[in-house]
Amino acid sequence: MPFFGCIPSLNGFPLSLSLKKNLRKKILLVRDQLSVSYREKAEGAILSCLADMFFSMSFQRPFIYVSFRSEVSTHSFIKKRLLEGQFTAIPKVHDSGVMSAWRISDFEHDLAPGAFGILEPVMLPDALTQQSVGHFLHNMSPHEVMPVDIDAIIAPGAVFDSSGARYGYGGGYYDRFIAEMSPEAVKIALAFDAQVVDKLEIEVHDQRMDYIITESGVIDCASHRIAQ
Repeated sequence: MPFFGCIPSLNGFPLSLSLKKNLRKKILLVRDQLSVSYREKAEGAILSCLADMFFSMSFQRPFIYVSFRSEVSTHSFIKKRLLEGQFTAIPKVHDSGVMSAWRISDFEHDLAPGAFGILEPVMLPDALTQQSVGHFLHNMSPHEVMPVDIDAIIAPGAVFDSSGARYGYGGGYYDRFIAEMSPEAVKIALAFDAQVVDKLEIEVHDQRMDYIITESGVIDCASHRIAQ
C-alpha cells in the first residue's frame, strides 16, 4: 500500500515557478520523513522491479543516477552490476551546466563527491593513468561514453504524475541530457508512492518518463497518456 497517496489539494496547479517550487518542497519533505524501515522495504521492491525490467527489456548500456540524501537508493544496484562486470554509466555535472555520462568499474575508487555533494566519477590526470600499471589503469579508470549509445536512463526526481511528467530539482540537467544527447533511450524514474500525484503541469522543455517504478509497481506512462 502507498505510504502517502496523491495530494488532491496540490494537484493540477497552473504552471507557476513559485507553485512548482512549493510543490517540490512539500513532496520532498514527505520523502525525507519516510521511516528507515519503510524506506528499506520500499527500495527493495523498487530495485527488484528495476532488475526485472532490465532483464525483460535487455538493457545493455544503462545510465544510472547515484542516489543522494532521501532519493531511492541506487548504490546496491550499481555495485551489483559492477561486481558482475556489467556496463554502468553514471552522471557527471560540469560547471557549464552540461551533464555527461561516464562508465565506471569500481564504486569505491571511481567516485568522489562532486557537484552538490553527489558522488561523481573521478577524472584522473592522463599522466597518472599511464604510470606503472599503464594501459590497464587507463582502460579501467572512469571514462566518458557517448550518450547516444545509452539504451536506458534511470532518473531521480522530486514529483511525478502517471503520464510521466516530472519535476526535478530545478537545474534542468536531465531534461537537457535527454533532449539534446540521448533522446532515444528508455526513460525510467525511481520514486516512492508519495512522490506521485494526480497531475503536473509541465513546460515544453520538460522531458516525460516512459516508466515510473514505485514500491507499488511499474507505471507505464505511455499507456496513461493515451488514456488521458
